[in-house]
Amino acid sequence: MSRRRIRIGVDLMGGDSAPVNELLAVADAERQLPEEVELVLIGHAERVKEAVQRLKIRLPRYPFVHAEEVITMQMIQPLRCGANLHPRWCWGCNCSARASSMPL
Repeated sequence: MSRRRIRIGVDLMGGDSAPVNELLAVADAERQLPEEVELVLIGHAERVKEAVQRLKIRLPRYPFVHAEEVITMQMIQPLRCGANLHPRWCWGCNCSARASSMPL
């Protein structure tokens, strides 16, 4: 019986020091994850290549998807819920904003 393959997308550009910490985490995960788990690395190709060279690590065996566009925190429109501030889609409480902001 063959094992089912599991794919997990990893945003390499998501942290303050991206993609350094993310690449180190992926390299660590590569040693620990079973073969049926495949990480799909997503990030800016040139920045990832520079970080790999600077860190002197081997790019993991996982597939890579170049992402040219960047979504910053300034691009996310918050909505107010009573005294709380929520991201665009409110999942953290049972406020009325949750029902009106749920994606279709």
